[in-house]
Amino acid sequence: HEFYSWGGDNDINMSMRSNVRPLGRGHRLALVDDFIFWVRWTDGMKKMIDSYTDNIESLADNENYKLLAGGLEELDTATAFFSAESQSQSHIKEVYKDMLEEPSNERQQLFTEEVERQVRLKPYQALATGAGIDEKGYYLAIALLNPSEELARENATLLEQRINQSKIAMAWHSQSGDKWSDFIESMEIESKGRLTLARLYGAVVECWVNFNVMGIMGPYEPLLIHE
Repeated sequence: HEFYSWGGDNDINMSMRSNVRPLGRGHRLALVDDFIFWVRWTDGMKKMIDSYTDNIESLADNENYKLLAGGLEELDTATAFFSAESQSQSHIKEVYKDMLEEPSNERQQLFTEEVERQVRLKPYQALATGAGIDEKGYYLAIALLNPSEELARENATLLEQRINQSKIAMAWHSQSGDKWSDFIESMEIESKGRLTLARLYGAVVECWVNFNVMGIMGPYEPLLIHE
């Protein structure tokens, strides 16, 4: 399959800025059957095409991913973030070691307190988040993949407790110390098989990007931290 290519891999060119490419990055674009593939580096495009044509394995061959993707499909999101990186308290403490030892401002101090909050989820294997909209309004969707159906049920209860008790520390659109519940109009939390599924309605929808441990998509929030 052929594809369009312009600019270097992940290159930034401020003279080529646009609403679609605010940093003027080069891209790779392909139309394959009824699908459009759009990435910033050549090898990524080649792998997308190879996985689509079954020349290499893809995420669709990963059982955990299929379960999580099915959860987000059921939650009917328009966006998606997947992560298998641990959100255990010990891992978060290692990643943010310097900040936790010497918080330099109010937000960092609150982040430290939230990491230490006693109510924590039971260990799960992977997570997915996204944003959606239905007749009730906009919502943040959360899907947790657990080792067992029993833990999925337990985490449904614990997640509701964490939401009601925890505070937002780092997210840009909040004031330090705001409770998660302040941004939630209503919520639906349940377990289905090994999945814990949640819809949180309200302004909290903007936080779907805040669960990447390294903070690449937005400042990390430890709401989903586990034992």
